[in-house]
Amino acid sequence: MSALYPVLEHTDRVSQYVQYVDQVNFTSLKFPVTLPQIRQFERLNTQLTVNVYVHHKGDIIPFYPTKHGVRGKHIDLLLFKDGVKTHYTWIKSMSRLVNSRTEHNGKTYFCPHCCIPYSSQISFDNHFSDCSN
Repeated sequence: MSALYPVLEHTDRVSQYVQYVDQVNFTSLKFPVTLPQIRQFERLNTQLTVNVYVHHKGDIIPFYPTKHGVRGKHIDLLLFKDGVKTHYTWIKSMSRLVNSRTEHNGKTYFCPHCCIPYSSQISFDNHFSDCSN
């Protein structure tokens, strides 16, 4: 909800997002949402796409890349695992998350398929068309 309906204050409070619950279809999903249910969530909400990443040995790795093309809104999630417990958190800025992997001082354009950061939009665009195929 925080990715879809940003608020200015107290972003950590669930009460800020309760009013938007009816805007997203959660029918047939069981909570906590498992990774296989992300695909179902995308089928129920045809205006949304979701990528799920994990942090492994210092790298951000795609764990569930969406199978859908461009839709109205895209959400990147980071999956934390502790044994059988899991938790998703919204990646507000992928550039900030992966920028430490480069020596570039500025915005980083991150390929969601291969996780390579690019320092310019042109370089990213040239790469992305091939990589997404």
